[in-house]
Amino acid sequence: MSRVLVKFTTGYGRYNKNETAGFDAGTAKKLTEGPKAVGKIVGKAQEPNPVSVVTDLRQQTGAGADTDVKLKEALAELDRREAELDQRSADLGQRETEVKAREDALAVAASKEPEKETGAPPKQGAKS
Repeated sequence: MSRVLVKFTTGYGRYNKNETAGFDAGTAKKLTEGPKAVGKIVGKAQEPNPVSVVTDLRQQTGAGADTDVKLKEALAELDRREAELDQRSADLGQRETEVKAREDALAVAASKEPEKETGAPPKQGAKS
């Protein structure tokens, strides 16, 4: 679907006077014809080519092959960190299991010991 560029002659919605925006042909026709026209058609919009957009950005920013290398190194570093975190998570899970087993063993051992009865507290002021 081709897009048409409309240059606004007055403010319309979020568009200000003298701004240009792309619309489908039907919407552009509604905006530019009739007594409530808010702009004029200035041409067809070119569909962007993603490859050329990236190439243009690289040329504008001076980025090139060295940026690709840096990006690959950064991705490798992220993968290494993710693997390290996964290992630490597995180790933590194992330690939690060990702690739970020890707590259960202590609870079983505590339940087997008979509770000692304590005597009544001494009377106040009594000599022993």
